[in-house]
Amino acid sequence: SGARAGRGAVDLVLPEVPTVSREHARFTYADGQWWVDNLGRNGLILNGVPVEAAQVVRDGDSIRWGRKPDAPLSRVGIG
Repeated sequence: SGARAGRGAVDLVLPEVPTVSREHARFTYADGQWWVDNLGRNGLILNGVPVEAAQVVRDGDSIRWGRKPDAPLSRVGIG
């Protein structure tokens, strides 16, 4: 189970800004926790650290949709 995020035909639609790819990230649920993996060309930052491989996502984490400081920022809400 899981969802894709981006500005294209995805499950979680993000803003139409240059740093957000059509398919930017994939969220999956495995082993009792949520994971995020970068699919975008502009990078994905989780809690200030670039996502190079799938990472565990926790409630309250921050995700920046691109490497630029002005890229959209989201807070994770799991509950």
